[in-house]
Amino acid sequence: MTAIKKTANQGTFKYLLIGDTVSNAGDRFQKIAFPLLLYKLTNSATILSLTVVLEIIPQFALSLVLGTILSRCDTKKVLYISVGLAALFTGVVPLLILVKAHYIFYLIVAMALAGVTLVYDITINTVIETLYPKKKLLHYNSILKSARTITKVIAPSIAGVWISAWGYNSIFIFNALSFIFLFYCVSVINFSTGNDRKSDDFHLQELLKGYKEIISSRALIIITIISIFINFMMLGFNSTLIYLLKHILNTNSSSVGIVYSLSGIGSLIGALLMTRVKSTNQTFLFKIMTGFSLILILAFILPLIVLNWQFVGACYLLISMSITCIDVIATTLVQERYGQPLLGFIFSALFVLSTALSPLGSVASTNTMLSFGASGLLIFFLVSSVFTFTISLGGLREIKKEEKNE
Repeated sequence: MTAIKKTANQGTFKYLLIGDTVSNAGDRFQKIAFPLLLYKLTNSATILSLTVVLEIIPQFALSLVLGTILSRCDTKKVLYISVGLAALFTGVVPLLILVKAHYIFYLIVAMALAGVTLVYDITINTVIETLYPKKKLLHYNSILKSARTITKVIAPSIAGVWISAWGYNSIFIFNALSFIFLFYCVSVINFSTGNDRKSDDFHLQELLKGYKEIISSRALIIITIISIFINFMMLGFNSTLIYLLKHILNTNSSSVGIVYSLSGIGSLIGALLMTRVKSTNQTFLFKIMTGFSLILILAFILPLIVLNWQFVGACYLLISMSITCIDVIATTLVQERYGQPLLGFIFSALFVLSTALSPLGSVASTNTMLSFGASGLLIFFLVSSVFTFTISLGGLREIKKEEKNE
């Protein structure tokens, strides 16, 4: 928290941190209110599942071309458009409620919001690289992650009370206002706006530029595999957690809530831990990543050996903490190695690969659990986490080799 306070007094980042935190809080409230509203309107769990699938479509499509957009357009304009559209789409929801619109219009809004928020998130990752020297990137990434995690932890309880007291409309109005506030914060931030290549001819090969960059670097291949696998395992664990808690451990609902709350606390601890890391040497960062990969091995398999809901919660905290730290380090490593406009291509490619492959973790873990029970699930997470640890060790060796060659 001290790091956040210090950084809030440092000019440009103050506006980015405050604006992003306020809009993230509004977005978190909406992520809770939107499915509740849809369920109230349709009384259908199928529609809720369909919403999740539909949100992926614009995200996947936009991520294919976002690198090209960021390399050719003024980055600040991209932020203006994405944030402005987010405010517009969010502000439409109260009108839909007022006119009692068909639920299909809510699904369209959900898809649109998913797309523009993705554009904002990837663009901000490329902007941070232009604001600060490389040795400061881990620090600022960690602070931003800490602030976002705080809103993630406190939003559910606040949103529930808010909806009960003032209804759904107030949530969406607040979120629209939070995006307007973010729009203002973006307007006062000074940063490099990237390359303006409107006059260049577009070539389809540009869509593959991020993938080519990933393939051309062993270190980047390793970072990509680690990013995919930590999401792969996290989705797999999340998809089987309820079954483990309710079916195998017979845990009551309040205890299940505590377990999920511990996950948010773990993410916050991980982000705050990263703010205390002073060295940005890539070998040192890979050592930290490898250490957290080792923690993941124990945290994923021990809940299936020690069948106790409190122990499951403690391990879930460790999983969330470790994955948050690995995620922050991976983002920083990419930012340190590349600048604009390549960052837009690379982060877009990473998102596509993660979106395409990570959900397989949910499918694989669920089928393993249903077919082989807890013992099969134990083997699944053991193999996955050991593989991630091995890849991290390989990355550490690769970085050391690069430093020797330099």
